[in-house]
Amino acid sequence: ALHQASSFKFLLPDAPRAAAVAGPAAQNGDREWKGEGTILIVDDEPAVRDCMATALRRQGYDMLLAENAAEGAALASEHLPDLIISDICMDGGDGFEFLRTIRAGSRTAATPFIIVTGHPDQDGMLEGLKHAADGYLPKPLSLPSLVAAVENRLKREELIRRDASEIKTQLFRVLQAAPDLIALVDPETLTIHFLNSVGKRMLDWTEESNEPLTRYFSPAAGENLVKNIIPTALKAGQWRGESVLVTPSGRRMPVEIVLQSHRRSDEKVEYFSVIGRDLSERKENESALR
Repeated sequence: ALHQASSFKFLLPDAPRAAAVAGPAAQNGDREWKGEGTILIVDDEPAVRDCMATALRRQGYDMLLAENAAEGAALASEHLPDLIISDICMDGGDGFEFLRTIRAGSRTAATPFIIVTGHPDQDGMLEGLKHAADGYLPKPLSLPSLVAAVENRLKREELIRRDASEIKTQLFRVLQAAPDLIALVDPETLTIHFLNSVGKRMLDWTEESNEPLTRYFSPAAGENLVKNIIPTALKAGQWRGESVLVTPSGRRMPVEIVLQSHRRSDEKVEYFSVIGRDLSERKENESALR
């Protein structure tokens, strides 16, 4: 931030570079990168905020503006911006404390965060790295540098999302090809959010099915699920044992079950995973040998 004894200036580009910053309206050809996404700028100097916002709006970005850390944290939590740019020395809150708040939030922890500072000393950089800042922009600020830093960071995020999507697709294929029932279950309602192909066949499950997991257990097994299996999984992380599943048609099926609780970084349970192996054939063979 700037105080009474401070001075501030933007380094404006020459005419050819200015056209690049000005966006599509100032150019004849199409740009390689089209600015998309929402950027939150937090700075207590209105002139600084507005100048940065104007340059980035011209690139096609949607902007959120805040004058202090508290206002920035509220906007970040509500709107989940694609990138945050924040000054360090601000009236009404330190930029590093704002960064710590963002990293501590379960919904904002992974948001890219670029620090703007007029004092890029080593201690400040180490503090930023400690709390996972994604970049530094020194003052006086060059608008082409600002635009380039935003573009490069968001390009990287796009690649990360693309890689994550490919991994998710591959994981989905692995789960679908698994020989056992695999389900993901809501910890509050016990609604089944995902069930692989084998699980659908075992339970006669359709996409329209909206019954809780307890619906597919025998009455005694369902009571055991609620009173013993789930509490054990919550306390120890996992429960393993045998139970009995029942399809909507009434077909009973002995199964080996592994129910595991999965927690977020704030320790809240995000979902249960269930792996079920049909023991019908094994039980029949054991019975025939008696």
